[in-house]
Amino acid sequence: MERKVFFCVVCLFIFCGCKPYWERGLYPLELNGVVENTFIDYKDHAIRVVVVKEQNELKEFYVWKDYSYEFYNNIQKGDSIFKSANTLEFYLKKDGKKRKYQFEKYP
Repeated sequence: MERKVFFCVVCLFIFCGCKPYWERGLYPLELNGVVENTFIDYKDHAIRVVVVKEQNELKEFYVWKDYSYEFYNNIQKGDSIFKSANTLEFYLKKDGKKRKYQFEKYP
């Protein structure tokens, strides 16, 4: 019996951990705040990171693919950013103009 439980726990861990980033990290993410910082994390495959301040909480998300780099390159500290949970649509407001960015699902 213990082996079956252990096996089920291991399978669940593997299944949940193997979901692509967009599904486990980006898709459920909800944002409504101000861009605090952007940087490239060279220790983690030179991944682009965006830090958003929402009230007193800091949230981070990653920009992975080439088609998302335009979004990353347009972000500056102080820009407003909004994203509803369970969507891949980001809205960036800067200089009084609101622009929509649609991220793609990727493995």
